[in-house]
Parts: sequence; C-alpha cells; structure tokens
Amino acid sequence: MQLPALISLSKKKGFGIYFGKGENIWSNVHIEDLADLYILALEKSKAGSLYYAENGASTIKNLAEKISDRYSLQPARSVTVQEAVDTFGPAGGYFGFASNSLCSSDKARTELQWKPQHQSIEYYI
Repeated sequence: MQLPALISLSKKKGFGIYFGKGENIWSNVHIEDLADLYILALEKSKAGSLYYAENGASTIKNLAEKISDRYSLQPARSVTVQEAVDTFGPAGGYFGFASNSLCSSDKARTELQWKPQHQSIEYYI
C-alpha cells in the first residue's frame, strides 16, 4: 500500500524519497500470493488460526533507490520524518513510512503449504 504513495511523492520531488535514515524494514507480499493464502486458510486452517503473509523484506531506503533508478530520478535521499507526517498524516507518517513492519510466513508455509509464486517487491518497481 505504501509503495504507490512513495513512487508518487518521489516523482513529484524528482528523487527517490526515504525518511530519516531509511533503515526501517517492511515485509512485503504480492497481492495474488496473499489471495492464494486466504484461500488456503479458508480451506485448511483450524478455527482461530492466525497466519502472516510475506515473501521478502526491504528497507525504505532500498525501495527509494530502486524508484530513483526505475524512473530516472535524481539519487535517493532522506527527508525528515516530519515531512512524512505533513504529507501522509500522523498515522501514515509515523506508522506507514517511519516504522518497521516485519512478519514471518513460516507458519503459513508449514501448516498450509503456502508457496508464494511472485517475486519480492523490488522486482515490480
């Protein structure tokens, strides 16, 4: 969800944007792989089970660098976390762009035999 907003803001600014040091990490998953997991969970899981979906992780700085390369923008650079808050609001700025969001899909892979088919997010930038 954050990637389209990050691409849009980067294009507007003319360079790939990351906030602060850009070291925050996000897990990611392709929407079609997520849909496959939902189906498997509905078909195979026990009531009350909880599964996380991910097929890789990336720092926001790495994504900003990929965006700069892909869209022929100036090299990626940092802007303040306050700019993220001003642009995306407190929830979007602090939690959407300036925090970590890591999870593991080991349980889904083991219990449901979920096997993501799509590559990690960097491939699709």
